[in-house]
Amino acid sequence: MTTATDKGKTGVMLLALLLASISLAPMVAAALSLSPSKTQYNPGDTLRVFGTSTPSSTVTIKAYNPSNNIVAIGQGNSDQSGHFNIDVFTWPLTPTLTTPFGFYSITATDAANGNFIDTTVEFALFIAPPPAEGKVAAAWVQISLSSAPSYQLGETARVFASFTYNGTKVDPTSTVVLVYPPGLAPLPQALMKADTGLYYFDYKPGSMGPYAAKVEAAAKGTTNVQITTFQVTERLATANGLVNMSNVVSTKIDTSQQAIVDRIASAQTSINGAILTAQNSLNTAVTNAQSDIKTAVSNAQSSLKDQITTTQTALTSSITSIKDGFGDLLDSARTDIKTVVGGQITSSAKEIKDSSSGIQSAVTTSVTSVIQPLQNQMTQVTQSVDDMQRNLQSTETGVAAASTWILIIGIIAAITLVLELVTLIRKLA
Repeated sequence: MTTATDKGKTGVMLLALLLASISLAPMVAAALSLSPSKTQYNPGDTLRVFGTSTPSSTVTIKAYNPSNNIVAIGQGNSDQSGHFNIDVFTWPLTPTLTTPFGFYSITATDAANGNFIDTTVEFALFIAPPPAEGKVAAAWVQISLSSAPSYQLGETARVFASFTYNGTKVDPTSTVVLVYPPGLAPLPQALMKADTGLYYFDYKPGSMGPYAAKVEAAAKGTTNVQITTFQVTERLATANGLVNMSNVVSTKIDTSQQAIVDRIASAQTSINGAILTAQNSLNTAVTNAQSDIKTAVSNAQSSLKDQITTTQTALTSSITSIKDGFGDLLDSARTDIKTVVGGQITSSAKEIKDSSSGIQSAVTTSVTSVIQPLQNQMTQVTQSVDDMQRNLQSTETGVAAASTWILIIGIIAAITLVLELVTLIRKLA
């Protein structure tokens, strides 16, 4: 049964393989290469480089002295097959501050794709030429160095050195071995003897880039120097390495997960404690605030009651003052009204009396003028009645009764006249 851990390890292995394939792809696809005409140059020699690049591309060569300063720049074009051959510069006859003896870094840049590569050469005072093929050099100890052309970072580089004199293997009487890491000072090494005339040393590079190994030896009263170079690249993953890496990653993941769980639990405990402390503090603060608020409200209520009482007293006093003021105003207004109205009433009454007197006079005059003719008529009627009485004295009781009716009729007529007079008076008024 496949567990979650196995699945995690499988995923890590697949990821590592993918990364390895990605890292290998550019190296396989890269077409840029660089080789100097030789690895050691004497004063007056010409630095010539060969290599391949993108076909028909411009290639720029730069030479850096041991202080990593540019001392020369060369440029050329590759042919249709991508090969180039460029002379960069000529070494000076004597070393200078700019071009001292030592190891120089040579770089090449392909303008078509921006790819970059470098190598190392040495500018030396004297290097014994190797013997021609099939011939043995006399009077000089010969040194032959060999190593793998490249190593992966983390691997141990082993450099072999063989020593011969007149074609015979010899052991050197003294040796000086230096390894030149990229951009760093040379590091001395010690040769280990494998056999007569065959020695080696091991060196574990600490960074990527071009390395150079220099061996100087003395034998049979002669000395010689030889240099070899090798490249240190990024370490590529292997099947065992991937498995180990996946195990290490899985272990680290498990450890990290447990650490995260522990940290989360610790953080939760801390958070819960902080929350509880905060709640207690908040409850205490709320209680204190409630007490303070109650006290403040009570004080405010007392103060408000005092202010209301004071305001009511002031309002009562003001109202009393206003009432008194209005009472005085009312009394004064009443007096003024009585005076004005009394005067108007007196004047009106007088005018009414005067009008009434006039009306009475006019009515009296009118009544007199009306009554006088009536009186005259009454007098005439009376005389007529008297005449009739005298003429009817002889009439019996019936005639007397008739006289009474006539009198009544006369009275009614008089009353009618009075009413007409009153109506006339009202019209005149």
